[in-house]
Amino acid sequence: MDVVHSRLLQLKGGVSLHTTSGKGMEIELRLPATLLSTYALLVRAREQVFAISSYGVLDIHYVTDEQLQRVGGESFFRSGDELYALSELDSLLNLPGDRRGNDRKSGFPLLLVRQENGVVQAVRVQEIIDSSELVVKISVAIYRNRRAWLGRPFWVMAASPPSLTSLS
Repeated sequence: MDVVHSRLLQLKGGVSLHTTSGKGMEIELRLPATLLSTYALLVRAREQVFAISSYGVLDIHYVTDEQLQRVGGESFFRSGDELYALSELDSLLNLPGDRRGNDRKSGFPLLLVRQENGVVQAVRVQEIIDSSELVVKISVAIYRNRRAWLGRPFWVMAASPPSLTSLS
């Protein structure tokens, strides 16, 4: 337990032990909310690599522009009987648009993601590179640079640690 306590202190967390006679002991481990581990998709948007938490990603499709529908100037993706509003990851991150955009005849990856409010939307990404288990420490600088888009439980953030730069 000493090793666990030391490691929790290094992470700026803590541990509490609560005992109740005849009922046992409750061990409470606390970690800061800014530190989390998640399984993420690594995607390319323009010339950058971003990590997208797979929590909230319901499905991945590879589609062509012919599979999209236009309604009143908006784009939608149909899967079965459901119609999903389409967003571009570039736009969500305030990046310049992908010039290849609609000229990609071979198709593009499209993620169906569930937002915190329960609404499912389609998010078009330039390329899915890989997937990985990541330990993430959220930085205020990411938000200031608007390189993160949070719509819980779906989130995106810049992924630039040395182990990921070889992917770009």
